[in-house]
Order: sequence, then C-alpha cells, then structure tokens
Amino acid sequence: MTRVKRYFLLIFFILAVSTWLLFIDLSVFTTKNQQASVLGNGVEKVGPRLISVIVGRPKLADTPIQLRLIGRVQPIASVAVRPRVEGQVEQVFVSDGALVNLGDQLARLDSRSIEARIRQAEANIARSRALFDQAERDVKRSETLSASEFSSKVTLENSRTQLATLSAQIESDKAALDDLRVTQSFHIIRAPISGRIGNVSLKPGSLAKTSDNSPPFVLINQVNPIHVSFDLAQSWIGELRESIRSGSSKVSVNPQGSSKVYLGEFVSIDNVVDSASGTINAKARFDNSDEGLWPGLICDGIIDFRVEKGQLTVPREAVQTGQSGSFVYIVVDGVARIRAVSVSRSFDQLAIISSGLGLDDEVVLQGQNQLSDGARIKTVAKQSDQD
Repeated sequence: MTRVKRYFLLIFFILAVSTWLLFIDLSVFTTKNQQASVLGNGVEKVGPRLISVIVGRPKLADTPIQLRLIGRVQPIASVAVRPRVEGQVEQVFVSDGALVNLGDQLARLDSRSIEARIRQAEANIARSRALFDQAERDVKRSETLSASEFSSKVTLENSRTQLATLSAQIESDKAALDDLRVTQSFHIIRAPISGRIGNVSLKPGSLAKTSDNSPPFVLINQVNPIHVSFDLAQSWIGELRESIRSGSSKVSVNPQGSSKVYLGEFVSIDNVVDSASGTINAKARFDNSDEGLWPGLICDGIIDFRVEKGQLTVPREAVQTGQSGSFVYIVVDGVARIRAVSVSRSFDQLAIISSGLGLDDEVVLQGQNQLSDGARIKTVAKQSDQD
C-alpha cells in the first residue's frame, strides 16, 4: 500500500470517530430537553421532607420528692448470750434457729455446788439469830441487875455491844445469802430479749466458760420489728431531718428476690457524716411479723420525703441533653424549635421543669431524635390522643 492510500485511510477513520461522538452528544441533549419539558408540564419538584412526631402540652402534677437507694436489713437489737458463771451444761432447752421470748430458759448449768453454799449461808443466818436471841436476853438481865446495882454498867454496855454486833452479823449473813441466790440464778441461762436465735454452741455435758475468748452460748437477733439501714448522700440531710420531725416520710422496701413490699418510717439518723464517703446513715423501722425481712438481706428502697403540689411536668423522654444543657423541641407554626429548659428533678417517668416552658407550649414527645432546629414537622398525634 502506498503512502497516499494510508494517508486517506487515516483521514477517513478520524472523520468516522468524530461523527459518532457528535451523535452521542446530540442524543444526551435531546433527552435532557425532554425531561425538562415534562417537568415544565405539571410535575412538581420534591420539597423538604416532613418529620412525623407526637406532641403534647406540659401538665401540672403533684409529685413526691423521692429517693431510690439500696438498704440492708439490721436487727434492732443483737445480743451475744454468754454464761455468767462457769459450770457443766446439764440441759439445753432450745434448738438452732428457734424463736424465743424475753425470759425464756435457754439452758441449765450444774448448780449443786451453789445450792450447798446457799444451805450453808442459811445455817449461818440461823446461828446468828440464835446468838442474837441469847444476847438480847443477856441485855435484859444486865439491865435488871444494873438497876438493882447487882451488876456494873460496864457489863450492861458490853451486853448491848454484843447484841448490836450480832444484829449486824445477821444482816451480813442475809446479804451473803442474797448474793448466792443471784449467783444461783445465773445457772439458768435465760433470753435477755425476744427474737430468733442462731446456732447453739453449748451442748449438754460441755463446760460453760465466762471468758471473752470463748464463743457465746448463742446470738439472739430481735427480728420484729426490725430496722433497714440506708446510707444517704449528705445533700439529703435537710429533707431527712424535716421528714423525721414532721413524720411525713414514707419508706418502702422490696427484698431482692421477693415481690413483697414492706412499709415503714424513719426513726433515727446518725450524728455524723462519713467524711470518706460523704454519706449519712439513717434507719427505718418496719413491722416484720412474717419475718420476710431477714437480718443482712439487701433491699431496694424508695423514700418519699414529701409531696410538692402543682409541678410543671413533661415525659422524661421529651427532654434532650446538649452541650449547653437540657432542652426540648417545641412546635411553632409547623416548625421544630429548640427551647432550653431547667430540670429540677425526675419522678417516675416525668421530668419536673423549673423554668423554660409554659402550659401553652406544644412539646415534641416522640420523634425528636430525628429533629434539628428549624425542621418542618408533621403532627401525627397529640398526647391527649395517647392517654
């Protein structure tokens, strides 16, 4: 092929490619014009998306000042019973875990030695009384003889001294007998309080000892009524003291693992704040006739200090938190607007609003997570429709 032919073939190829590209450009231009023509003949352009929300107005409600916290059940009294005298255990009258009343016999120790000493003391009293009677007769005889001057006054005074000495001896012997009887009573171990006992450490035949190093005979916990102990933040001291003074506080506890709720009242508050934790301990008393509150049990507690009337409230989920604090979305002419609010506290599912809202404001209650300031909204329901 000659050079001239190759040159004409190249020119032909370039013209063919240029014609093809021009055809494509004309096709795209025609399509765009057709679309523009269709839009111009009545099809509307898509506007801003409307966000569906549920709205409602703030409400006035009587709300209790309430605190939820964990408490621990504690017996009102817990007494470790120890023998007050040493001796062999003759008999044990209670079993492990028994319920006892004040004064019930728990155990008896061998008392033969103390009983013998009591009989000895009674004999000493009898002897002293006999000597006293003799000395009394001697005084009368000496008074008669002294009046007749057959006996000296010294003899009379000595007789009277002997009589007084024996009278004192009788009182001493009586005191010794009383002391022995008190000691004898220690050989019967009795319950110092009413309550439920733990494990009995002494068994018949064992030796009861009074040493502090020896284990107690038994531990008795008073379980009805019973205390639940709470550790409250120091910021609640004012409310706590006022509620105890006025008797307005109501305390309810629910033992973990149980569905039963017990009602009680605060009876005491500690006299010092724990500087390490910043808390103060307070105790509430509960009736525990069914013994559902067991010492050491953990409870979920709710404390109602008092009721505040006519508080402005909104559902708690309506309140959002941003960099500048708490806010809600309100509806103004179909547009969502951010409104800063102050939330004083929460109760149940309500947020108590101290400032920032009025009763006439329409607040977005659901759907606010999709909103931004200025977003257009579509109200699908109002709170009154949901009640």
